[in-house]
Amino acid sequence: MTNNISFLTKPIFEEVGTFLDTLCLIKQNNKYGYINKNASMIIEPQYEQAGSFSCGLAPVKIGTCFGYINSSNDICIDPIFDIASCFVDNIATVRINNKYGVINNNGNFLIEPDFTNELFFSDSLANYQYKSKWGFIDLKGNWVIEPVFDYASEFHNGLAIIGLSNKFGYIDKTGNIFLEAIYDSADHFSEGLAAVCLKNKNTFINESGKIILELDYFFINSFSEGLAAVSVSNYWGYINKNGRLIINGQYESVLPFKNNYAVVSTDGMYNFIDKKGSYIFKEPFNDAYSFSDNIATYNKEGMWGFIKANTFN
Repeated sequence: MTNNISFLTKPIFEEVGTFLDTLCLIKQNNKYGYINKNASMIIEPQYEQAGSFSCGLAPVKIGTCFGYINSSNDICIDPIFDIASCFVDNIATVRINNKYGVINNNGNFLIEPDFTNELFFSDSLANYQYKSKWGFIDLKGNWVIEPVFDYASEFHNGLAIIGLSNKFGYIDKTGNIFLEAIYDSADHFSEGLAAVCLKNKNTFINESGKIILELDYFFINSFSEGLAAVSVSNYWGYINKNGRLIINGQYESVLPFKNNYAVVSTDGMYNFIDKKGSYIFKEPFNDAYSFSDNIATYNKEGMWGFIKANTFN
């Protein structure tokens, strides 16, 4: 362990969430509650089912239905929903009588519960399938991009991946083709580059579609903090934006770098590495997940705890 990363808690929780807001979901004694970023218990474990705090609210099950509480454990939106998702950009998808709709953070319906499938909004649009074709719905429940695609992802930084005739490309929020559907596979743009497969060759392209890196690796992942994971002889390592292998292929699985650290696994055990490939902890974990807002989670013998990345001015 370095001076920049330290244990925030011992592994004392049955389940944990991630910090999407000021509070994080935890489970103890088969009940859910919430801690803050100092690991102080803010809402004692009391709920049979609950979700993460986001936009100042969290979905919890009260009786037989879900509602929403604030960080003071006050009920802000009455428990009337069969299912309730976490808020994203101040909207949440809910289900009543097996139909999905969308509410704002006051609990008012923006989209009445008339949809058969769950709605996932990103950049104020939701990708939705209708009669085997995909399109996009706005916050009024109207089609703004007609369902004409074989596949459509959520929007990310103003672009969505679409599929046509087993090829993939990109559209903008008006539905116009941004990059033609010529790729065998495609990922979202990250740090100005997207991982795609073109003519059975894995490459990184820029937003003009220009090939920036043409690689011989069997799998490539998106860039995060200047490094991208690539598969090297059935193991994973990391390259930089020049395509140079910075951390040799030696891991069974990897996650992207967050807060200057990445989670990797060898022999079924997990650890954190820095950007030089050095292990952070002497003893590995049974499981671990990436940092979110300077806090990561780890598992020891079936119980979860929190790790903190310290920041210095």
